[in-house]
Amino acid sequence: MRHYYIVWSIRGKFLAASAAALVILVVIGVASFQTIRNLVNTGEYVSQTHQVLEALQALDSTTKDFLRGARGFALSGQEDQLEPYVDASSAYPVLIARLRKLLSENPNQTERLKKAEDLISQVIHESTTIVKLRRVDADSALQRVKLGVANQLMDRVVQAIGTMQEFERTRLQDREQSARQAARQAQNIILIGSALALLIAGLAGWVIQRDLTRREQTERALRENEEKFRAFVETTGEWIWSADREGRRTYSNPAVTSILGYTPQELLGHHVLELVHPEDKTDAGERFSTFATGKKGWTGMTLKFRHLNGSYRWLESNAVPIVSEEGDFQGFRGADRDVSERRKAEETAELRARDLARSNAELEQFAYVASHDLQEPLRMVVNYCKLLERRYSGKLDKDADDFIHFAVDGAVRMQRLIEDLLAYSRVGTKGAKFVPTDCNKVVEQAMANLKMAIMEKSAEVTYEKLPTVMGDFQQLTQLFQNLIGNSLKFQTPGQVPRVQISAEGKDGEWLFTVKDNGIGMDPEFFEKIFVIFQRLHTKAEYSGTGIGLAICRKIVERHGGRIWVDSQEGQGTTFQFTLISKKERRHE
Repeated sequence: MRHYYIVWSIRGKFLAASAAALVILVVIGVASFQTIRNLVNTGEYVSQTHQVLEALQALDSTTKDFLRGARGFALSGQEDQLEPYVDASSAYPVLIARLRKLLSENPNQTERLKKAEDLISQVIHESTTIVKLRRVDADSALQRVKLGVANQLMDRVVQAIGTMQEFERTRLQDREQSARQAARQAQNIILIGSALALLIAGLAGWVIQRDLTRREQTERALRENEEKFRAFVETTGEWIWSADREGRRTYSNPAVTSILGYTPQELLGHHVLELVHPEDKTDAGERFSTFATGKKGWTGMTLKFRHLNGSYRWLESNAVPIVSEEGDFQGFRGADRDVSERRKAEETAELRARDLARSNAELEQFAYVASHDLQEPLRMVVNYCKLLERRYSGKLDKDADDFIHFAVDGAVRMQRLIEDLLAYSRVGTKGAKFVPTDCNKVVEQAMANLKMAIMEKSAEVTYEKLPTVMGDFQQLTQLFQNLIGNSLKFQTPGQVPRVQISAEGKDGEWLFTVKDNGIGMDPEFFEKIFVIFQRLHTKAEYSGTGIGLAICRKIVERHGGRIWVDSQEGQGTTFQFTLISKKERRHE
């Protein structure tokens, strides 16, 4: 036992010394690497700065060449004097492109370059103007030169370029200073690392001993976890499997028997796609090859697998790639679950949704046809009832007059109801194709349609500048007309109606607001008012059929938006809805 402790002590010292040496080498290496990297980066930055300074100097010279060539040509009229101007025209785009690339990672310098470009463009324009004037009128060209506009612009260009050059020089000094600081820091790290080496060496033996103990504990815990995991895999209801790089199955847990009827042993060596339905096999094979090549897994891949009894089951497959430490692809490990019942439920729900959509379409068509066909006989009833009222009013007894009045009133209300019902059904069946629509014109048309009601109530209807949206002009007019009309109708007697319309852009759509100072409503009715034929007041209090806001909701929903209301009794009402912006094109 004594010999064992002596041997272990020597071994510990050796390990501690090795660890200390390794730490010192790592610290020195890191510090050296950091220093070299900083120096290399500094060299690159310095080189880039020199390139920027060189390009800025060339830009200054090239800009002056524009002016020099134009001035020389204006004074002499000789074409050879334009040589600097012509050379500058060729060199300028290249210089600007180079500077943009060099300064692409510096927003401030890029912004300064843009300002310099604007000034240089003015110099070029002025120089070009002088050249053109000289070709047609020498005196005008000389007079233009004497004005000195080009010289003033050139001074501003020189100042702008000088500012950029000063920034680059300052930046160069800062980078060199940072490199020197980094070098000093690296030296300090090396010194501190050397000082700590002895302490680290002293702790090395203790750390190794502790790690060995922990390793034993970890291995014991891993064995226990592995046993738990194996127990879970063997008892879970999901099919846990693995396959090699060619796709041959190397493992399946017992759950495969309850899912597909096969024993785990029966599937060993078989390809993962062997049981896939023929309709899915080609696509699944291509995806499997893609995943294997890219060393990627998959989630939520749903395929049909053949059961032992010949039927097919829907399985949702999830898998991750098995990759060796060297990065070589080894195969896949996955888990599949039986989703046949869920799939069946989804198909049933989809079928019901299609049936519901078809039923709704048929109901809309029926409402449209019924409303349209009822108009003619009802028009005849209304006309004859009114004829009876005009011809026999006052000639019969009071009861007869009342009966005729009730008949006329009922027929008129029925006619208005059918017209509104027809308008409601037309939203989904007779709408126009969506085009860019100016909402200012839409509101103007709606106000024109309500001109008499607005004048009668001395109402104030105002709107800010409204956007252009993708929509149906006629339906949007109906939307605003109904909302403004409601604001005019539901008012406290004697109060001047005030309606404000505005819009703001938000997340690719426009949020519209129609706000009034009317009687308001209780929040419990916010949803009810959008349901067809739902009214909050009697016909004696406020006229109407209870379809107007239902039409509004249907129009907004056809345009891909939403509509809602906010109100309190006696505090006015605010309707808000969203519409697609002109840039956001969607299917109707």
